[in-house]
Amino acid sequence: MKTLNFRWQLTLLVATLVMAIVLPTEAARYRRVAVARTAAVRTAVFQVASTAKIAVGVNRSATLLDLKIGDHVSIAYDQENGALVAHHISDGVPHKPHNPSVTPAPSVHHAQKASVVYEHIHGIVQSVDVQAGTLTFTYKPK
Repeated sequence: MKTLNFRWQLTLLVATLVMAIVLPTEAARYRRVAVARTAAVRTAVFQVASTAKIAVGVNRSATLLDLKIGDHVSIAYDQENGALVAHHISDGVPHKPHNPSVTPAPSVHHAQKASVVYEHIHGIVQSVDVQAGTLTFTYKPK
């Protein structure tokens, strides 16, 4: 009878330790995952430069009309007079070379001014205003 009580008490002790140590640890992990999933999504409005290069699909000379809401794009931009100005917009689709038998030479994705280094951001197109030349874009900050 004493052996049966000891086994029961040992099982109860182990269960209590598991609940006291493992459950709070797992709960904290689930909270971190939930926070990461709902990380703040930010919205930015970019003024698209008149000389901006836009590439959508295989069309390397696309315009703002070719961008659709929900497109995943990358933007190379800088700040000019407090406004975000997009200089290169691409949907990230790899482009096929004109002659597949020839290895394409490395190309510059966007022309840079001598002293300007563009920032890059990835996100989703929310709206495009062709007349105003703007692109509204949502992204998750790093």
